[in-house]
Order: sequence, then C-alpha cells, then structure tokens
Amino acid sequence: EDSSDSDDNEIDAMRSRGKEDLWHMFDRLPLPRDCSVKPLIYQLLIHGTWDFVKEDVAGVEEYLKIKDPPVNDLIQHFCFNREWWKQRVRMYTPKATIHAANVRRIQVFLAENSATKPFYSAEVAQYFDTFVQKCEEGKYEELYDVSLFRHVGVDSAGLDLWLRLRGTVRDENLHQKMKTCLGPLGIGARSAHYILVNLCFRYNVSARIRRCGDVDHGHPYLNLVDRIQIRTQEIFNVLLFPRHQNVLQTKFNNFIAVGIGPLCYSEDFVAQGDPLPELKGDICFIAKQMNLKCPPLPIVTKEEITLYNNLMLNKPNPTERDYCEYAKAFLQHSDGIKIFPKLPSMLKQYYMQWHKNQQVKAARLAVGSSYSELLRSLSSIRVEAALLDANQCSNQSMSAEAAETHAENESNNFLFVPSVAGPHQAQYKSTKQQEQTQRRCFWWPYCGTVDICGGWTRDRCSNYNKGNFNTVSIEQLENAKTNALNEIRMIKIRSKK
Repeated sequence: EDSSDSDDNEIDAMRSRGKEDLWHMFDRLPLPRDCSVKPLIYQLLIHGTWDFVKEDVAGVEEYLKIKDPPVNDLIQHFCFNREWWKQRVRMYTPKATIHAANVRRIQVFLAENSATKPFYSAEVAQYFDTFVQKCEEGKYEELYDVSLFRHVGVDSAGLDLWLRLRGTVRDENLHQKMKTCLGPLGIGARSAHYILVNLCFRYNVSARIRRCGDVDHGHPYLNLVDRIQIRTQEIFNVLLFPRHQNVLQTKFNNFIAVGIGPLCYSEDFVAQGDPLPELKGDICFIAKQMNLKCPPLPIVTKEEITLYNNLMLNKPNPTERDYCEYAKAFLQHSDGIKIFPKLPSMLKQYYMQWHKNQQVKAARLAVGSSYSELLRSLSSIRVEAALLDANQCSNQSMSAEAAETHAENESNNFLFVPSVAGPHQAQYKSTKQQEQTQRRCFWWPYCGTVDICGGWTRDRCSNYNKGNFNTVSIEQLENAKTNALNEIRMIKIRSKK
C-alpha cells in the first residue's frame, strides 16, 4: 500500500477547534508573581502578539494630542488604559511567521540582557520554545471567515466604538454568554448598604420565627403587618397577632448596626461634619452615613499616588508612627475631589503595592535602552483593515480537499475554516449581522441616533461637544421631544386609516 494514501500521513488544515487561547499562554509564564521583570515581559508579549489597525490608531493619536494635558507616549497610555484602547482600536494577531519571529526576539532579549539573564531559567526557555512552536503552527492566527468586530457607534470625541466578538478562544463564546447571564458584578456603595440591611432584616425575621416562636406570615414584609395591626387596633380595638412584635411602635436611636455607619475614627485622620458640597453620588452617601466631611478612601487618584511618593522619599521604610504622620498629611491636603483622607492602615496596606512598583521601575532602568528599542519596534507594527483577508492566513498545511475548498472560496476573499458545530462543512454560509441599535440620542429630535453621535448621555453626544446645542435648554428639549412623539403617533394613525 502506498504510504502517501495513508490516513496517518494526510495533513488536514487547521480547524477552528485547534486554536488556542492567548490569555492562558501568557498565564503559563513560569515566573513568580512578585518577579520584578514579569510586567516588562508581559508588555513585550502583548505588543508582539497584537497588531493595531492603522486608521484606528491614527484617530486615537490625534485625539490624545489635543487633550489637556496632551498625551505623547502612546505605549504608556495603552499600558494603563488598555480597556479604553480595546473599545476604540481593532487588534488582530499577526501572521504565524511574524508572530513566531516576535516571540523569538523577546526570548533572545531575555537571554542576552544582563538584567533579565538571572531570570532566564530552563523553564522560561522551554516556555518560549513552546510558544514559538505554537505560533509557527498557526494556533494563534485569526479566523477570517467570521467578523471579529462590530461597529456600535462613536464616543463624544468622534472615535469609532467597536464591540469585540471574540471569546476566550476564537470560536468559543462561553465566557461571553456567562458575562451576559451574570450581568455586572460591581455595585455601588449605596446599593451594597441597602442590600446588606435587607439581608440582615430577612435573617432576623427568619431567626425570630424559628427560635422565638414569632408568627410566620409567609413573607418578610412585616411593615405591612405592622400597619394592618395598628389600624385594626385603632378601629376595632382588636389585637390580630398577640405574639407579633410591632416594630412601628418601637423608638429607635441613631445607632447604625448594619451597613455603612459612623466609626470611632480619630480626628487626627478625618474631619467630622456635614459632607462637602463637592461630594456626589456614592461618596456623598458614605460621608453622610459616617458623619464625615470627606470619607477615607484607598489610594487611587494620580494626585494621591504623587503625594504618597513624596512622603516616601524621606523615609522609604516607615514605622507605625510614620504612617500616622502620613495620614495627617493626607487630611491636610484632602479636597474631596482628587485627594481624600487616609487611615494609617490604608497607607500601610498600600505600601506592598508601592514597594512592588518601585522594584518594577528599578528593573525598567536596569534593562537599559535596548528594552525601549525592542518595545517600540514591536508596537510600531500597523495593519490595514481592508487587507485583513485570506492573504494574511498562512496556508501552510492543507490537504487536497482543504486546498480545493480554499480555491472555491478565493473569490470571497477569505480562507474558510469549518466551525466546531460543523467540522465537515465545505463551504462558507453567510450569517445575518445583528442590526445596530436605533436608540435615540439624548438630544433627539435635534440629533439622530446613538450609532451616529454616541449620545447615550448628555455629554457623550459628539454634536453636543461641538457646541451645536449650547442654546437649547432642557425645557425646550422636552417640549421638542413631546411634539416629535405626537407627530410620530399621528403619522401611525394616518397610515392605519
């Protein structure tokens, strides 16, 4: 039997199920979490793995230059605002050969640089060899027979917004479905406070029924039972539930036992009183619950980080007394906008993150200019959105059947890859794109839909930021909306007649 006809020697084209997840590959880097060079390696791998669309980057660069203050270092801005970039810039993985070459350049740099050579162990070398091998096999190339991005509108600066349709793997959308099912996990302080109060109230109701013999009404809404019992007693002088304790007749004090409430903070670190007028939303709610002018919050803002760094210049290894002095300094500089009071425990907890950041900065200086040159070289690669077609796919290993399928689909300008659900599918079938939303702009009827202007809120409309609606008051806007809706209703009525 001819060995060329054997099934063992037949090499099939890379199917979508053979693709691998880049995130898990990055996560396998065999270096400890507190390694000072690990963030630098991740930064190189990210820029060596993703190619940015040229026209998207040009729009972002033009916008960042006119900001106040202007942003000139795009690499640094991308590092700290990655999600903002992903919403406005389309990113694709490069061709297999280019991707493998980028990863190999990073490996050579780690092996030869004097600052990173101590961390280049045999396990790290094996990790990069495996990474390069998978890149050469095309396991991280894009599937160009599906659309990975969908245009969803523009932001207030006129930049296009893109919805990423990729999952953890190219053809897997399990995590996307989980995200849609679970919804947002982050809630505000006000919502968390009332949820906690409601939870404790329901627990107390259940506990008194089981342990104290209270009446089981079948629901936790005892305030309704209290009102019914009071009204019945006032009208008919009848006590409906003798064993029920009427909470409405109880006199409470101002003590808050559950949720956000006042604590025994020293006046050296916080200032008591009514909330500052600058505070809004959840922060104002926290201050009001705590009876403070400004609530103590963890270090987040740029101004707070700068103040912390200045305090650490004189004494990089502070003691407990030093943390108390630093907290007093934060209270003096607090304004409720950019700087908030801090407790000594908060400053002590932030020290671990600060110390790690200092080690990363020291490693960044130790690697020298060669790191900056390699990073700029990897991040300077740009691709044209119109050229993302079959010409970028490495058609390295195709069987006769797969080559015939590719030849049939050359006119469609993409390489067909069967899906997981239909591995034997031999021809691409177009799918109906989800239509864009027709939600009206905040300034409708003076403006159109959010797909055009991005006007989900008042300030996000691009036409509003250009000054087109400065003379329109809220009252005029509401009247115009009412008139426009009435006109739409009349048109529908006439069309039915």
